[in-house]
Amino acid sequence: MKSGKDLFLIAVAAGILSWILNAFFERFVFEGTGKTFLDHLINVPPEEFYDRLITFLVFLVFGLIVSGLYEMRHAAEEKLTILATELQRSNRELEQFAAIASHDLKEPLVTLGGFLALLKRRYVGDLDADANRQIRYALESVGRMERLIGDLLEYSRVGTQARPFQVIDSSAVLDIVLRNLAGPLHAKGVLVTHDPLPEIIADSTQIGQLFQNLISNAAKFCRSETPRIHVSADRRGEGYVFSVRDNGIGIPPEHANEIFTAFRRLHGGDEFPGTGLGLATCAKIVERHYGRIWVESKPGEGSTFYFTIPARESEPIRH
Repeated sequence: MKSGKDLFLIAVAAGILSWILNAFFERFVFEGTGKTFLDHLINVPPEEFYDRLITFLVFLVFGLIVSGLYEMRHAAEEKLTILATELQRSNRELEQFAAIASHDLKEPLVTLGGFLALLKRRYVGDLDADANRQIRYALESVGRMERLIGDLLEYSRVGTQARPFQVIDSSAVLDIVLRNLAGPLHAKGVLVTHDPLPEIIADSTQIGQLFQNLISNAAKFCRSETPRIHVSADRRGEGYVFSVRDNGIGIPPEHANEIFTAFRRLHGGDEFPGTGLGLATCAKIVERHYGRIWVESKPGEGSTFYFTIPARESEPIRH
C-alpha cells in the first residue's frame, strides 16, 4: 500500500508530465514545424508559462491534500486497530476476572451455607424459634448472594462469550426455553402461548436467554390466578419487532426506562426476589444485536416488552 509521501510524489510527477505533454502538443500537433520540442519545453511565452505553472501548482496542492488525508486516515486506522486489540484484551481480562471472582466468591458461600445447613440439622429441636429464624435468614442471604454472583457472571459474558451470528428459527429457540422453564411455569399455573416466529440472524444462545429472562420476569411479577404470557413478532421495515405480553402487575410509566438499568429494582426482595440484572442483561443482548428494547405498561393491567432484531442479511455481523 502506498504511503502519503508516495501519493505526493505521484502528484508531482503528474504535474511535470502535464508540462511535458503541453510542450509535446505545441510542437507536434499545433505548430508542426518551427521551434524545437526543447524550445517548447523551456522557452515558454509568459502567458502560456503561467497557465502551465498554475496547472503544475494544482497538481502539487492536490498531492499535498491527498497525501495529508491519506496519512490522517492511516493514523486513524492504526489507532482503531490498537483500540480493537486493547478492547479484546480487556474483554479477555474481564472474562477471566469474572470467572475467578465467581469461583472465589462462591466457594466461601458454599462452605458457609453448608455449615449453616448442618447446624440446622444437627440441633433441630434444641434451638429456640429465634435461633431457627436467624439461621433461616442467613441461609436465604447465602442463596441471594449466590444468585447475584451467577447473574453478574451471566451479565459480564454477554459480550465476552458471544457466538457468531447465524440464521436461527426463533420459534425453535422459544420451544427450548419453554421446555427448560416447564417446571416453574407449571408450578405457578402460567399459560404461555406464541404465534409463529420468524427466522432471524442472531446468536441463538443469547436469544434463548433473552426469551427466558422476559418470560421468567412476566411469570414472577403476576398476581393473577391465571397468569398468561403471549409471544409474537411482526415484520416492520428492515427488521422484526418481538413482543412478550403478560397480564401481570404492570409498571408505572415513569419507571419504564430505568428498569433496564443494572441493579434497579422497583419492589422489595421479600415480595419479588431477584438481583436486578435480568432486564439489564436483556438490554445488553438486544444492543449487541443492533436492536432496541422497551416496555409499554399500565399498572394493574400487565406489560408488553418489545425488542427489535434486524432481518436483512446485509446487516453487519457482530461477533
